[in-house]
Amino acid sequence: MATEKQQLETAFKHIKYYYPEFREPQVKTFVSGLNQDLLVSDSLLVFGIDFFIGKGASYRPDTYDYILKRYERPNMVPAAMLLLSNRFNKTNFLERGLLAEMVNTGKAYYFVKSIMPCAPDSTIIGYSGQQLADVHHNEGRIWAHFIEQKLLYEKNPFVVNKYIGERPNTPEIDPTSPGRLGTWVGWQIVRRYMERNPKVTLQELMADDDHQKIFNESKYKPEKRK
Repeated sequence: MATEKQQLETAFKHIKYYYPEFREPQVKTFVSGLNQDLLVSDSLLVFGIDFFIGKGASYRPDTYDYILKRYERPNMVPAAMLLLSNRFNKTNFLERGLLAEMVNTGKAYYFVKSIMPCAPDSTIIGYSGQQLADVHHNEGRIWAHFIEQKLLYEKNPFVVNKYIGERPNTPEIDPTSPGRLGTWVGWQIVRRYMERNPKVTLQELMADDDHQKIFNESKYKPEKRK
């Protein structure tokens, strides 16, 4: 696991740069019997490597195909770092509207990209390369859906989960679009916010639980392609 070891060393160095008090967790691997993919605590990071063997494995996790595609070796470390980001990602637990969930998840993706700058966006969010190209191409159309349907301040958990939770696609926008589109849009909002505020550090971003401020100052408004 030389590749994964190098990825972890690089990620931990980056975290240490932003958070000098950070202590690297002990890293272990085990064969879980397809019961546990990842375990992250303050002192321990465990990979259930039988989850990530890939398409050639005789036995694969018992889950939907669209989730199964993410259980590939290149996704191991980004997935672990996404879990690790929860330690630093301050959120307002009283805010469960769609925009809040979008920005909170966007901060998590931004954190992973910051500590794993060489990792493709596709492995961080778990989209295929084609899916990622398609959502970038249709960014304006996707955003128009959220605005036209007045979804940003929607608090109904069922509706919020349509755009944040696990689904094979988002038919409300397009049957061919991937699921979790709200999380991808949240990532773009956070990216735009950080581009417009270059003096804000990663540590300050992750400690900021004012999702409305982040959204307002991002000035996020992609144009809809004709």
